[in-house]
Amino acid sequence: MKIQKTLKTLKTLKITTNIFNDEEMRIMYISEDIIYAQNLSYYNRETSELYKSSDLNYFEKIFSFDKIDGRYYVNPFDINEIFFVSDQVKGEVGIWYSNNSGKTWDKVFDKPVEMLTFSESNNLYYALSLDYQDNSTTLYKCNNAFDWNEISIIENIVLVNYFTINPNNEKQIILAVRGGLIYSGDEGDTWKYYNEDDEIVDAIFTGLDDEFYFTTSLGKIYMKNETDIVELKISVEFSEYRAIPQTLTLRKGTNEIYLMLTSGIQNSIVRIVDGKLDGDFKYTADYSFYNIMFNVDNSNELYVFEPNGAKKIILTE
Repeated sequence: MKIQKTLKTLKTLKITTNIFNDEEMRIMYISEDIIYAQNLSYYNRETSELYKSSDLNYFEKIFSFDKIDGRYYVNPFDINEIFFVSDQVKGEVGIWYSNNSGKTWDKVFDKPVEMLTFSESNNLYYALSLDYQDNSTTLYKCNNAFDWNEISIIENIVLVNYFTINPNNEKQIILAVRGGLIYSGDEGDTWKYYNEDDEIVDAIFTGLDDEFYFTTSLGKIYMKNETDIVELKISVEFSEYRAIPQTLTLRKGTNEIYLMLTSGIQNSIVRIVDGKLDGDFKYTADYSFYNIMFNVDNSNELYVFEPNGAKKIILTE
């Protein structure tokens, strides 16, 4: 995929407010035509409900897994495909699959699954299955939703914060865990560890070969390129508090990384390009963000989810 040039100047930063206000709902997918969400499990662990909307206002319940605490995943490359995963200590576990936007479901995997991710280049699915007794995580791959094949076992890992694959090269895989970042460039045949004394909060590939960013619980952000891994000195100060890097989001079709930072008092979103802070963009609020997300069909629309609602930021030249 050809990386487009970064916007040099933001002449307009249009912000639309109060478009979503439901603290019991987690938005997981936004496109031009449809929005998917699920109920937050800590409000009700007896059911996992899937909802859809066209405008972030009225949500229609599509399906509910009763007495199963799990998480839904929408395939960003095929809107009809939705997965549901569960790794409960008690109760039913596994992966359920729908190819008709959540109307009907088939169980396709029967081991505890913590996370699922998708590969754009070959339309593959990847899942992490946990084994608490053996203290290990197993990586599975599938290309038709029904036939999952074990490709790697990672010992001494059962707590994974994030799991992602290079959108242009499915052999490059990242696991962000409490004991550092684990990276494979050969689809799990071998693994390399970074920052083993720290907890990795988030990680993201840029789309360029073998390049990624990651943030840590110690408030640091790093960039890995083809030759080296370096700590980025990105400091955003507001009030008397230092902002701690948290969530990373890639703007599709560009090499722009949007970074969510928090100080506990104020919070901010900044843009990073080629390992440097881009001063043309900054969004700050006096309350916490719990997620930032781009419209999958329109990379000019960035959604910021806050306790008192959501804001849509339009990025324009």
